[in-house]
Amino acid sequence: MADALSQQLDRFPVTLELPVQWGDQDASGHVNPAVPILWFESSRAVCLQQCGLSGLMQRASISPIVASVSCEYHDRLTYPDEVVVAACAGRIGRSSVTIVHQVFSRSLRRIAVEGESVVVMYDFHANRPVRMPADVQAALEQLAMVDKRHRG
Repeated sequence: MADALSQQLDRFPVTLELPVQWGDQDASGHVNPAVPILWFESSRAVCLQQCGLSGLMQRASISPIVASVSCEYHDRLTYPDEVVVAACAGRIGRSSVTIVHQVFSRSLRRIAVEGESVVVMYDFHANRPVRMPADVQAALEQLAMVDKRHRG
């Protein structure tokens, strides 16, 4: 895939290839608007696993929770198709990170959906947001979009 789509995907450190399932469609014959949110969830989980949060959750009462999700639909997705769900770390704060998501349609050959998830580090024993551990923050910085890492 040596085209513009490939170049766009190469900018993202996390990509998942998923088939559009027949059951993903609604009565209008296109992918139900809730389905891309599920795709975001899958790509977000990969990002957070790559940052070592699974181990942190086992050692401490700290866990990432989703504070918000936004989704913007650009094109109608239908069956059959294959999508590539791309994700990267966006804004990294003291206790939160914004995960940027883009859904590329193989049949349309362009971005069909994009959005963001804001994830907050939360201490369930203290019942409040907490500062992100330094090792998790450093790992998230490695998951920033590739072209951002090369800017001077």
